[in-house]
Amino acid sequence: MQPGDSALINPIGLVMIDRLKQAGFNLDVQTSDWSSLAQRWIQRRPLDQGGWSLLPIIYTGFDLANPLSNPSIGYNCTNNQPWGYCVSGMTPVIERFEAERSPERQREVAGELQRISIDQAIFPLAGQFASPAVWRAELRGVVDFGFPVLWNIERSAP
Repeated sequence: MQPGDSALINPIGLVMIDRLKQAGFNLDVQTSDWSSLAQRWIQRRPLDQGGWSLLPIIYTGFDLANPLSNPSIGYNCTNNQPWGYCVSGMTPVIERFEAERSPERQREVAGELQRISIDQAIFPLAGQFASPAVWRAELRGVVDFGFPVLWNIERSAP
């Protein structure tokens, strides 16, 4: 599925389509608006009944920074995410990560979770990018951050 109306996701999807074709995949690309695709995304159906196999989406580094908030790990076997994967061997490791209080030991368990995630190819990442932020010169106090921070901003007198 390809969200053709998304200024952010469409270009990433086009690159993914090109790369997959170059790798020899036979694709049935279905381009639509993001709202329609999002409705299909949350339904788990076989391909011949309107299901899907691949959809480009974007997560920020904040989403991926902790295994419990990372969609490729934290939703394992919960049955409440669109992609519906379940790697039963990952669940006890997630529980160990959650119970661990030592930051050093948490890093070790996070590495184990990452290895399982990569080995099982449950949530392949197509790449990463950075979007530069811009704002008018008359604004002061803008916090340059990974998502909009809409406080502390003042407009200079003309």
